[in-house]
Amino acid sequence: MSNLISEQAAYFLKHQCPIAQALGIESVEFGDKKAKAVMHLDDRQKNHYGMAHGGALFTLADIAAGMLAKYLGYITVTLSANTTFFKPGMTPLIYAESEIISDSGKIACVKVKITDQEAVLLAECDFLLYKKNPEHFKATLDNLGLLPKP
Repeated sequence: MSNLISEQAAYFLKHQCPIAQALGIESVEFGDKKAKAVMHLDDRQKNHYGMAHGGALFTLADIAAGMLAKYLGYITVTLSANTTFFKPGMTPLIYAESEIISDSGKIACVKVKITDQEAVLLAECDFLLYKKNPEHFKATLDNLGLLPKP
């Protein structure tokens, strides 16, 4: 595990990822082909039943999958995602642990398990991530006017 990379991920989520900021999502740890994020559950992420909204849980999973890809040195976009919900999220802390299942060529397959603070499985998500060419990605952002100006 690289402390520098985990510090960079924490900084990115806290300062440069508006959706993570809005939903109270932070990085927790990185390991061998795994990453873990946490969401602090409060009224911002709850549905009208008082439990974690499915969209908030999916966003937590998506961020955990993206964190892992970034940790492994990839620039990715999500090709597809499938989420299966098992139980409602009710505890103050909800975790998403992502793991690379398959990594070949331009596609990475990532499984994310979402649990509450008591380790109860709430949902599982399967992601197919497309690995972008860094230079092509930078040129695309530049053409769209989305790169920061010096």
